[in-house]
Amino acid sequence: MADDLTANPGLGGAVFAADQDPGSGKYYPWGKLAWGGDDVFNKVDDVFNKRFPTKAVGPQGSLIDRSGTIAVGGTSQQLVASTPDRTYLFVFNPRDAIESLFINFSAAAAPNTTSIEIPPGSSWQMSAPNFVHTGQINIVAATGAHAFGAKEG
Repeated sequence: MADDLTANPGLGGAVFAADQDPGSGKYYPWGKLAWGGDDVFNKVDDVFNKRFPTKAVGPQGSLIDRSGTIAVGGTSQQLVASTPDRTYLFVFNPRDAIESLFINFSAAAAPNTTSIEIPPGSSWQMSAPNFVHTGQINIVAATGAHAFGAKEG
């Protein structure tokens, strides 16, 4: 319970919010959080859904390593299967690679404008809260045994 204190009692001084410790009789400033613009004081409490505004943190969780190599050069292969739970995908082409990787969504990847090119030493990612494709994603490179890195969450 608040036990407000008045500065200069009897002279109409300012009133300060405080709580009195019943054990010691000492007063402590009321240090509860409030938020709002000028002259607006929204007390923070859970009872009336007046939580302190915070910035949402993106999804968190474990990553699955989807790194590998191209099995047959010039032939599209599955990078990741379709999953409704995907919130993140990061694909990179090692800097020592000598050619580009290409990825495509729900269709065969090909070294043309229908796929996304990832040049050597570059990466590509998608993550929530932005759009995340949950269908199958395919990958291709011109040469077999071309290594790539990929992390899925």
